[in-house]
Amino acid sequence: MTDTAPVRATERLMLRSGGGFIEMSVDTYEPAQAAATIFCLHDYWGNSRDFRQLAGFLVAHQYRVVCPDLPGRGDSAYLADAAQYRPHTFLIALMALIQRFKRGPTIIIGKGWGALVALLLNVRMTLDLDRLIATDVPLNWTVDEDRLPSADALEFATLEQARQSVLGSPELANLPEPAASALVDGRVRQTTGGRYALRFDPVLVGQLRRVQQRSLDTTRLFARIRSPLLYLSANPLPQGERNRLQAALANPQSAIAESLSPGGQIHFNSAHQQLLVLGFLQNRPNIGQ
Repeated sequence: MTDTAPVRATERLMLRSGGGFIEMSVDTYEPAQAAATIFCLHDYWGNSRDFRQLAGFLVAHQYRVVCPDLPGRGDSAYLADAAQYRPHTFLIALMALIQRFKRGPTIIIGKGWGALVALLLNVRMTLDLDRLIATDVPLNWTVDEDRLPSADALEFATLEQARQSVLGSPELANLPEPAASALVDGRVRQTTGGRYALRFDPVLVGQLRRVQQRSLDTTRLFARIRSPLLYLSANPLPQGERNRLQAALANPQSAIAESLSPGGQIHFNSAHQQLLVLGFLQNRPNIGQ
């Protein structure tokens, strides 16, 4: 892992949606000379700061890295109409992001829900991707996969209470304290009332609860990806799921790596996980073995 902080710039991107606009915050990390552009898409409760450690590693290997706060997260504006937090909005945001920042070969790294957004966009319009890396995407996705914070875990009187709540969340389970603390610092914000809250629009909790409890077979989405795809799983895959996924991966350069953080999730904060990514980007053999 690199100890050098990458040079980061933040841009505000204005997107037209319906009769209004969406304001999205985007962090970019620029190397001296870029081999490709990598778009990093956070999970449902995350934001662009989740990728800062990975971005530093990738920039050191001459990759340009683009990390957005998708609508309602991080430093992006919260939407006035909660009903706008729907798949169509996120697909518009991702299309605009790629059009604005694409330079050279295009790669997407998606964590959980962020990977799902990329897969759904590929169904809408076939993405011209050099590679796709997807982490912790269930093969049968339901709304229950994005574990909801409890109603009393959305706002706090003190910063320490907020930090302890995030540290105790299922997403950061099984992480050593220094690694977890680095993620926590990007997940908490101070409100205008002097209290503390998580860095996402609280109405997202209600929006997720209103989603119908139906299962989505993500192997059908993976089968639509023609570029090399690396599927990373924190936990071991049952043999039946591994077989289904392997059959769905169309490109012979695709690979699966599992058991990377048993009991938790992948956050790209270990040398092993970062080197897996780099090996796949550089087309090295034996990924996942």
